Amino acid sequence: MQKEKVISFIIPAYNVDESLQKQCIESILQLDLTREEREIIVIDDGSEKPCPIDADWWDEQDITYLRQKHKGPSAARNMGIGIASGKYIQFVDCDDMLFAKSENYCLDVLRKENADILMFHFTRELKEQALPDSYPKPIDGASYMRTTNLRGGDCGYVFRKSLLGSLRFEENLLHEDELFTPQLVLRAEKLIDINATPYYYRPNNNSITSKKDAKWIKRRLDDFEKVILELNKGTDTLPYSEREAMKRRVAQLATDYMYNSLRLTKSVSQTKQRIKSLKRKGIDTLPNSKYTWKYFIIRKIYEHIAAG
Repeated sequence: MQKEKVISFIIPAYNVDESLQKQCIESILQLDLTREEREIIVIDDGSEKPCPIDADWWDEQDITYLRQKHKGPSAARNMGIGIASGKYIQFVDCDDMLFAKSENYCLDVLRKENADILMFHFTRELKEQALPDSYPKPIDGASYMRTTNLRGGDCGYVFRKSLLGSLRFEENLLHEDELFTPQLVLRAEKLIDINATPYYYRPNNNSITSKKDAKWIKRRLDDFEKVILELNKGTDTLPYSEREAMKRRVAQLATDYMYNSLRLTKSVSQTKQRIKSLKRKGIDTLPNSKYTWKYFIIRKIYEHIAAG
């Protein structure tokens, strides 16, 4: 029987430059993890050419490589989850990388506290950031979401695989991590949000936030609405603590949705129609809370439009 690894790194790959992909993998190989402790899983999401790194190098580094038809990053991550043997899972985009000193620190805290989720920060600067002097005590996921502005990106945390149960990424959906992450966090009994920056995010001109054509913008906003409605569905049946946590997240996403509609379409009338659509589907008011100044201001605009 295969021994459980400490952590599985799942890397979706699609038409990535060979040098960037190798940097990503090598940044994981530099961590203070033995081959018996770590697992690297690369899921090639139907690249035009199979991952170009030499096969002997893959075998030498004990990297698992699987190729699927092009179905998108959600399907790739789901495939990785299905075969991961690690106690913990961390997602890394194939053109990004980890800083060893900060990542090792995060993994040390994770194991010391036996946490369910450890959240961290990312940087767009290609240099190691200073480590924090301390870290907060673990709290449960619902308490965290009630008091903190959740960062929904799936590359911003390490999590215990057993938390998942049947939870997976919804395929063929943009902003799928915004749907996945709140549901995962609510399951955590011990979550630590650490002020460390182990993740280097490389700007990508082909990312979903970079495309500007009208058809793509419409799809982004349509899918964003689907995420909000799916998270809101059944919220009133949750226990009080989880209900308040999810309501806060839904409210934050609704204000982000309006802000992005205005920013991307540059159309007040289109934004009004989208807000009225949310209202018709059950989101006609937002909590009267000062989560952030941005939320407070946009909420006022949202309520004004929804009432019109």
